[in-house]
Amino acid sequence: MKDTNDKPAGQSSSPIVYIVEDDGDYRNALEMVITAAGYDVAAFADSHSFLDAYDPHRVGCCLLDLQTPGTDAIQIYHSIVRLGGSHPFIVISAHGTIPAVSQAMRSGAVDFLVKPVKHSLLLERIAEAIASDAKVRAQQAEQQAVAHRLSTLTNRERQVLELVVQGLASKQVAKKLDIGANTVDVHRSNLMKKMRVDSIVQLASLLSTQAVFSSNRSGQISPSDKA
Repeated sequence: MKDTNDKPAGQSSSPIVYIVEDDGDYRNALEMVITAAGYDVAAFADSHSFLDAYDPHRVGCCLLDLQTPGTDAIQIYHSIVRLGGSHPFIVISAHGTIPAVSQAMRSGAVDFLVKPVKHSLLLERIAEAIASDAKVRAQQAEQQAVAHRLSTLTNRERQVLELVVQGLASKQVAKKLDIGANTVDVHRSNLMKKMRVDSIVQLASLLSTQAVFSSNRSGQISPSDKA
């Protein structure tokens, strides 16, 4: 079950394309084409002004010229990462040499486009990059939501959860934890409400797909750990 209260606050629903391009005429042309396609655009002539305005939390992508005065696209992306960003980035250049392309792709660029870039190809790559970014952010948001729900469980509820998702019945869980089966049922009901699921199957699926739940073996289940 989804809950709108799990949705992170402060994120704009409108994707943004960041452009770093020192050629003013080409930068303006890119901005016009991308804006006309319906995206928000923030265009900059240098890395410093870009990094000052950069928002790592907004869905979008970066369009980076391979070489700008004093820096390059790879260095800019390293700065993005240091700021907590993870936007997909596309490198553009008038000189698409094999070493340059190879370096950009090894550094994580989603594509390397040679100027002048065909508008249809550019918009196609931007759409793919933004879709990828949106998907990753949605997965991260869901993981954070599930992790938050897990954090609300008591130690005993986490122990019961671990065992029930393994397929153990209440009586089997009770035996392992040295508590009553009715007590197990109470913990099971409470943890299901906290995790916002309707069935153990749904709970197991949620935990496995989000990969946020792992048994803490340093805190072994002990018969002395009473409910």
